[in-house]
Amino acid sequence: MRVLVMGNEQYVQDLLFHLRHAKIVCVRDESAECDAVVGSDVEKVLSVPASLYFLIAPHADGRTLALLDDVSQPVVFLHGTADAVNPPSHTEALSFHAKHKTVFWIAGADHDFSHPYHRYQLIHHIIHYLSDPMCSKG
Repeated sequence: MRVLVMGNEQYVQDLLFHLRHAKIVCVRDESAECDAVVGSDVEKVLSVPASLYFLIAPHADGRTLALLDDVSQPVVFLHGTADAVNPPSHTEALSFHAKHKTVFWIAGADHDFSHPYHRYQLIHHIIHYLSDPMCSKG
């Protein structure tokens, strides 16, 4: 499985490290062929052809909601319940528009998953999902 990881947040750097440690191939080039895409920018993530998408604490607006109406691939949402930048209601709205979705709520996590335990949970959910043949096949 080849995973494109977008973004420069600290949790993205930690995710890259742990994905590689789990022997999951990571790419950073948006033109590279990949099986899954991880990121927070809904438009950028969904613009890359893949069979699986991970959206981390995404922002919802009319444009991003409409984008999800056309996505047939599975979308995994990960969001902290204490996110003051993009409230959890954004993931609720976006996930309503996704045809095939899984939502992971990380209790008490802020927008940047700044607490080490919250960051661990975020990374754990992604790696577990990618490693589970039943989940990663959609």
